[in-house]
Amino acid sequence: MTRGKPAGRRQAAELEDPMDGGGLKRFFNGFAFPFRGVGLLTSDHRNWGLALIPMLLTLVLLVAAVWIAVDNTPWVLSMLWEKPATTGGLQMLLLGFWYLTGVFLGLFLVTTGFVAVYALVALVATPFNDMLSERIEVSLLGSVNESFSIKVFLRDTGVSIAHSLLDMLLWIALILPLLVLNFLPLVGTLLFSVLSGLATVFFLAKDMLDGPMTRRRFSYAEKVAVVRSDLPLMGGFGAATAVLLWVPVVNLFLVPVAVAGGTALFCHLEANGRIVFSDRRSGEREAPAPSRVSSQP
Repeated sequence: MTRGKPAGRRQAAELEDPMDGGGLKRFFNGFAFPFRGVGLLTSDHRNWGLALIPMLLTLVLLVAAVWIAVDNTPWVLSMLWEKPATTGGLQMLLLGFWYLTGVFLGLFLVTTGFVAVYALVALVATPFNDMLSERIEVSLLGSVNESFSIKVFLRDTGVSIAHSLLDMLLWIALILPLLVLNFLPLVGTLLFSVLSGLATVFFLAKDMLDGPMTRRRFSYAEKVAVVRSDLPLMGGFGAATAVLLWVPVVNLFLVPVAVAGGTALFCHLEANGRIVFSDRRSGEREAPAPSRVSSQP
């Protein structure tokens, strides 16, 4: 895919071309799209149902993780270190360290629980994020009159989950070797921060555009090619997504916003003929119904 606009019909409404302009303009075009997701979600109350389900699930799991961690900390601590007796000054000092160890152990267990919640929610929320993405796409481009098949739905969901797991594995495979850079004096930490940040931005951009690409039956290589097609644009989008998802715990609730923004970005690209890979669905595109939903700023 190139930045020169290929001949092709616009689909549905006239959506502005995010690839127009120089590299800096395209970067800021991409940067704006995750924040457009807020408007896309709030413009149609039906979108909130799909967004709230994984949000509520996340909240329940986080509360459960904290409760389980706090409730089991005394038991785990007693297995590791029996509570010291309080018969003398040294024992009192040891008792103080015992309680301090309990605090740090509790924090460790809570953190471990949060990591487990992150992994679980990422998988469980995938079908809801995909349905939210499809609803946003229909509002912008119109629906595809492909007959529903539970087999196709399960296949698309499975592919989306598998590609998300592959993203995670590839990200880890890139980050682990980069850790060696931290041993370099002076510039090592800076190089690690920059390169790991670029890798994170790339995979975030790809993951948030995954819904519409999976529905079109794109292969993993084709999805990567879409993201690589305009690095300033996708870099801006991935950077803004990273900003939204920067705060731990809070970021779990903002994923639907980023998904909506990523879907809007893909729709703008496709409407302007920027996607060179064909839609492999069997149905034809129908014009979108009049809607209050808009991806404009």
